[in-house]
Amino acid sequence: ELKAMSYVEQGRFDSAGYYFRQAEPDVEKKANPEGHYDFYKAYAYYFTKKKDFPQAIVYTTKAYRMGEQVNDLDWQAKTAQDLDSLYGVTGDYKQALFYNVRYHVLQDSLQELGRETELRKMEVENENQRQERLAREEEARVEHRHNIQYLGFTIGLVVLFILLVMLGWLSVPAGFIRALGFVSFIFFFEFIILLADKQIAHWTHEEPWKVLVIKIALAAILVPLHHWLEHKVIHYLSHRKKLARSNEIHSPA
Repeated sequence: ELKAMSYVEQGRFDSAGYYFRQAEPDVEKKANPEGHYDFYKAYAYYFTKKKDFPQAIVYTTKAYRMGEQVNDLDWQAKTAQDLDSLYGVTGDYKQALFYNVRYHVLQDSLQELGRETELRKMEVENENQRQERLAREEEARVEHRHNIQYLGFTIGLVVLFILLVMLGWLSVPAGFIRALGFVSFIFFFEFIILLADKQIAHWTHEEPWKVLVIKIALAAILVPLHHWLEHKVIHYLSHRKKLARSNEIHSPA
């Protein structure tokens, strides 16, 4: 078929006809609807160039019927326009008028389908934009809620440490101070890990082994630091209370 079309363009119609005839049985047996349509159109074009208009009408009609078979309005419109011209050349004005009317009906249908397609496309785009806007609003709400929670955690942490320092001045058992200190520092370091999680996910693209390695390294730093700071602060507060009591005992009346 490709050779045939090439020979048509070169004006070598005998060679083109030979290869079209060679290709036709295979096309009829094996081709899909698009293959049939393309072949019939090409063969009709060959006959038109040869000015064998009756045969051109035969194959253009086959292409038109293929368009009807698969309900392809575009194929039908193109071949109806060709048949209008071919019947006009042969003097069959009745058939030419029929296909001329058919062509315009099909064109109107195609334009209507095009408008419907555009409307559906606009509806889909509007729906997508609405969904994106809702997603952004939901994301903003979630982020706002998270920010409020982070603020609450920060305030709670500050309050705990203030309370811990104040208890160092009061007559509170050392065991209670140690317990509150333990809770405060656990809260503090877990809060640090919570804040680091998002950045870790960004750095590692949530690849598990990378997350694990970074968290192990972070724990290796924070856990000893937690114990050291907790020990120092609790030791300081407990001893300051003892020192204050000792000063009271030894101070002159």
